[in-house]
Amino acid sequence: MQDLINRLFQGVPIGTYVDVGCNHPIRESLTYPLYERGWRGLCVDPNPDFADEWRGAREGDAFVVAAISDDLTSRDFYLGSDSSLSTFDADYANSHSKRGVRFKVTHVHPKTLASVVSEHLPSESEIHLLCVDTEGHEINVLRSLFNRSNLKAPSFLPGAIIVEIKNLSLMRPIVNQTEIADMLLDIGYVMVAKDLLNACFIMPEKPYFKWIPIALTRT
Repeated sequence: MQDLINRLFQGVPIGTYVDVGCNHPIRESLTYPLYERGWRGLCVDPNPDFADEWRGAREGDAFVVAAISDDLTSRDFYLGSDSSLSTFDADYANSHSKRGVRFKVTHVHPKTLASVVSEHLPSESEIHLLCVDTEGHEINVLRSLFNRSNLKAPSFLPGAIIVEIKNLSLMRPIVNQTEIADMLLDIGYVMVAKDLLNACFIMPEKPYFKWIPIALTRT
């Protein structure tokens, strides 16, 4: 996905990202190469152990320790010894614990992504890129951003969204395969790429995507 990101934003020298489930500030980070180019943004993860590393490695980014969801009910969160597997899903944690991953249970008070963005980014900031990797909770993260009022605010519609979708096949029509794809397509996004784990959706009306051939963005 990194080559795609570079290509998509070739005309945006300085931009803003939001990275939910950001994990380590450098290792396997899709936003770190953008940070090195001069971009800055908001990075969110429920694991407090990353706080010092983020603040040391990525000065200028806002790192927020928070669990993001559209359901604000306080609940358990499972922090994995492999931090990339941390999750809200007890069954998911249990399946990985059988493979040797250790989980620490912590109680969290979720926040919506819309509220965290409003609190930590300047008003009406353009979000060029949103990355979401939350081990099965991606649809809830997206729902917590896309409420009715935000859909009317162009700055709350990220230019591109890279989201983990493991069960989306390019061999079948995209519609009606996953809730994530259906929701984003309904809003006006178009899927332009898919790898083993992630899918990339763009909002074609964004001015920095006008160079993309219309045939790739509308069917």
